[in-house]
Amino acid sequence: MILPPPDPPKSLEEPQDAAPKPPPGKPMGVKELKMLAVASSVGLSMVFALFLGMAGGYWLDRYFETKPLFLLLGALVGCIAAFRNFIILTNRLERQRKALYGRDDQYRKGDFSDFD
Repeated sequence: MILPPPDPPKSLEEPQDAAPKPPPGKPMGVKELKMLAVASSVGLSMVFALFLGMAGGYWLDRYFETKPLFLLLGALVGCIAAFRNFIILTNRLERQRKALYGRDDQYRKGDFSDFD
């Protein structure tokens, strides 16, 4: 949609609108931004859990002089922790979505008309 240019000011003292007005609809609120923060932290928490598990395994390998054993165990523990974090964060995101939009699951049916 192309917006028409703004009207020129009637006098020099009249301020001009610098930014165009947002399109009609519901602007993002604090709750939506919190949901976005939780969703964006899912990947980071998974990588961090895997990194911690592997770093701990590497340190144990160097301490006990066993090359791949603890590194592989640390990677396994890191994967389990990453999957656990994924489940916890997606459940939290789902609870926030239900609290914000209600209990209807119309988005699962493909009806996004309320979110336009």
